Amino acid sequence: MPLTEVAIKNAKAGAKLLKLFDSGGLFLLVTSAGGKWWRSKCRFSGKEKLLNLGIYPDVPLSGRQDKKTGIWIDGARDKRDHAKQSGPWAKVTADAKRVRLEADLFPSIGTKPIRELSAATLLKVLQTIEGRGANEIARRIRQMFG
Repeated sequence: MPLTEVAIKNAKAGAKLLKLFDSGGLFLLVTSAGGKWWRSKCRFSGKEKLLNLGIYPDVPLSGRQDKKTGIWIDGARDKRDHAKQSGPWAKVTADAKRVRLEADLFPSIGTKPIRELSAATLLKVLQTIEGRGANEIARRIRQMFG
């Protein structure tokens, strides 16, 4: 059964460490001193590894939008999912995609959360890139949108 915020807030460890499991290898490790650490089990090259995803409440269970800044804060589930997705790409590929996005996409959309982007906004970005003759870059960014 997946974790809930109520279960996390009420969790107290005794003499031993307490593990509260969520899903997909994600769990909350509660120490006897009251610390709550997000961890995720995964396999890499056939060996089990533990990823440290942050400390609760700094990293919430689910992602949320910060009320003051409007910036999206990744939750433990988001971080677990991102860690799984980054595996197949080589570092060079990931760096090239990041540079492409920073140069061509981010200046156009600013700090808008991805949930607020519309198809029309993304189309304008692609038309701007194509307008300067960078058709291949526009095609690759469109592919990343998918």
